[in-house]
Amino acid sequence: MREDSTPIREQQVREAMSELELYLSDSIAPLLAADSLALLTRCPPRLVAMQCESWTREQFQAHGGSVRISNLFFHAFKKIHVVAELGLIAKEQLEPFLESLRGLLVEACPEGERETLRQNLELVGASGGPVTRKVDLLFAGGDQQVVPGPVVRAAGTVESGPGTAPSSGTQPAVATGSGAAAASTVDASHQLRQFTILLERLSAQATAGIASTAATSDLQRQLIAAAVESATSEKDLREHLAQVSATSHQKLDVTAAIRELSLDLPDWALRGDSGTPQYQGATAAAIDKIVAFTDDAEEAAGRFWELISSAAEQINKGAVARAVTLLDLAEKLATGPKLDQRRLRASRRSAAGALDDDALRELAGRTEVRRDFRRILNFFPEWTPTGILDQLDGETQRSRRHLLLSLLEVHGEEARELCLDRLEESLANAAHDAWMWQRNLIHVLRRVPVPAHDAREFLALDQTSDLGQSPQLVRESVTALAATHDDAATPILVDRLQTLLAGRQSGTWAGDEGLKLRTELALALAQLNTDHSRGWLVSLALEQQAGLMNLDLLEPLAECDLTPNPDLVETLFETLRSLLPVKVLGVSLPASVATLRNRQGTVHIARSLAGTRNGAVAQRLEDLASEFAGSDLAGVASRTAEIIRRNLASPPASLPSDAAQRSLSDTAAARLPKPEAPTGTTPVKGAPPIAGEVVFEGDLDVFRLPDLLQSLSQLGIDGRLELLDARERRVARIGVREGRVVEAAAGRLKGPEAVYEILEAPFPGSFHFVRHSDWAAEAESFDVMGLMMEGMRRFDEYKRMSALVPDAAVLHVTGTKPTPLSTADSTIVRPIWQGVRSGRTARQIERSVPVDRFRVRSLLAHWVEEGALSVPQ
Repeated sequence: MREDSTPIREQQVREAMSELELYLSDSIAPLLAADSLALLTRCPPRLVAMQCESWTREQFQAHGGSVRISNLFFHAFKKIHVVAELGLIAKEQLEPFLESLRGLLVEACPEGERETLRQNLELVGASGGPVTRKVDLLFAGGDQQVVPGPVVRAAGTVESGPGTAPSSGTQPAVATGSGAAAASTVDASHQLRQFTILLERLSAQATAGIASTAATSDLQRQLIAAAVESATSEKDLREHLAQVSATSHQKLDVTAAIRELSLDLPDWALRGDSGTPQYQGATAAAIDKIVAFTDDAEEAAGRFWELISSAAEQINKGAVARAVTLLDLAEKLATGPKLDQRRLRASRRSAAGALDDDALRELAGRTEVRRDFRRILNFFPEWTPTGILDQLDGETQRSRRHLLLSLLEVHGEEARELCLDRLEESLANAAHDAWMWQRNLIHVLRRVPVPAHDAREFLALDQTSDLGQSPQLVRESVTALAATHDDAATPILVDRLQTLLAGRQSGTWAGDEGLKLRTELALALAQLNTDHSRGWLVSLALEQQAGLMNLDLLEPLAECDLTPNPDLVETLFETLRSLLPVKVLGVSLPASVATLRNRQGTVHIARSLAGTRNGAVAQRLEDLASEFAGSDLAGVASRTAEIIRRNLASPPASLPSDAAQRSLSDTAAARLPKPEAPTGTTPVKGAPPIAGEVVFEGDLDVFRLPDLLQSLSQLGIDGRLELLDARERRVARIGVREGRVVEAAAGRLKGPEAVYEILEAPFPGSFHFVRHSDWAAEAESFDVMGLMMEGMRRFDEYKRMSALVPDAAVLHVTGTKPTPLSTADSTIVRPIWQGVRSGRTARQIERSVPVDRFRVRSLLAHWVEEGALSVPQ
């Protein structure tokens, strides 16, 4: 077949990529995709590789994390090769393209699965968009077939180690027709073997009378997970749990198993921008399998209740991510046809009533968990924005009212829009005693930031800030107007201030109340921080009423930098000069009483310039201090000049505003100025404990490392994350450039393995993020989400391997010949086996081999499973 040499248009490529997506997802037949694939073979292979990566991510999520990344890549590769097998594209045209694509897919595959993928692709002999349609049947490499079935494990946990090579002579299989049901992602015999070993260990401990400890509790939970994973039906599950009950001498039914496993869920979650989970995890998959097994409506209702009541317990403990996982599983169960919806609603109400107010109040203040906390609140009808507003209306208890307001703030823009609707309704009804309700609604408007404010809001605040309203409502409205930072608020605030200055206010604002309000209005105009609002504030302050100015109104300008307003600065200096004493032949001219009183206000003018970052302004103030030495003005002018000089010596604060930080974990953050610190971290003050400019810091017990890495990836900033232990010693570092990892080190480990190591074994401590951008241009970078998926897979598996082979275990050689897990382990087999021979514990062997602990423990567990080693009971 002669190669086509006609030019390729961009639109043709787009259409071809779209058809490739459909073809990989089994939506169209090979014949319909052949022309598009022929065109794509004339494009750079990296283009198709990138599309395959995007498709793989979508499919991994659609399968709930139950398939291996390498299997998905293999499927894409095999599907493209099928076109050549069917003779739809000449092999001589396709093979060079696929040869290049093979290497690109292997490179993109998680490190622990690369060897498997490489070997499987070689068996095919040649190599091959975001779609959300879940592929039901996948080509799978070696003996790892992927077929429909319940999700039981996270991606990559279908075998005992990272990258098991296919059996010799085994060809890639295609799961087809009804026979596919016989193949499963889970090697049942492997899971059953793990279950048997763990059961024997628990039995030995029970026989020896070993007291219950954290370690034995971990062993029991891993045993329950293994019991679930090795079960193929509801009957199997109950029989396995009965064995665990008999061995542990504790009653353990299905609902109790859910509760036990919920305690083993990690308190973190890898989630996409929409908040949907991108990694399920082994424990969550085990709970999911328990839920999916039953067909009995009564039993399903009981499991639904167990999920949400367990979630309520976790919420009350502050374990937000763990609770979200449980509620996600409950929501999935609730969508099925098995359950009575009235009973579901009753269960939700009951679980919502079990939530502790103090726990909710504490979680509302934790901005780093806001997105997940919002997902929790939306699960319970009482805690949706509508439900909370219904509770708030008429609530008289102050502490309860404050809790409800803080929960509305968690809901963000959705709650804000509802509050504005209800405020308009209340104003339309003109109820005289509605000021408390209206004040609460305005509080939410003020606390929830939005990119822009519409005319409806200013119209409502104009009405509620009228001086004829309740003083509390007026003050809340003035504060809300200031928080808009919008010039549309200026005329409203100016009108209120002019009314007070002219003495046209009602009796409510006479005396001290009026003085307080005029100060608040001046502060609000300054906080708007616009040229218009600052100009009006200066104008009103300098306007004379009965010969007197209101210079105290200028004080709030001390928080503003007036450098962009040189005319305003000049007006202030001219006014100040005009009020100072004038001497003729060394004698001060007499001044009127009004002039003397205004002269006393010059200190307010001087103080109003404190926020202006301008050396010339500081110099003029220093000149005034020298000229009028000994006066009150001299002291104030001198101190103000010092503040300006000090501000000029330090750079402006680079951290985001409170509003931006509060919304960073929300999807609305994309519309705000890009922040430089993840929400929940603490800006560093004073000298940094490590070299470099420390931008932010935090506690690893509060801000979990997976959440932190996700935030850094989403922010796309450059720098180095320094991880310190409880004694402030640096134990690891991760460098990021534009949100991708370019450097990692943990002890002797470098690169991805260092990242895996610190994810596999979390430790208490703290972190600092140091600004750094001097990375080598050729430095290899890694996708954060890809590293984390592999790292958290290893975290899940490491817990199981540690139950099979405890840290302190001294293993015995049985005489059975050990086998490696994969060719990738060939370099570490000898030192690990020598460590076993020398009588070292499993933990000591891990420390002696320069790879991450997961690879060592996996190999030891593999040898225990195949009988080459035994663990003394």
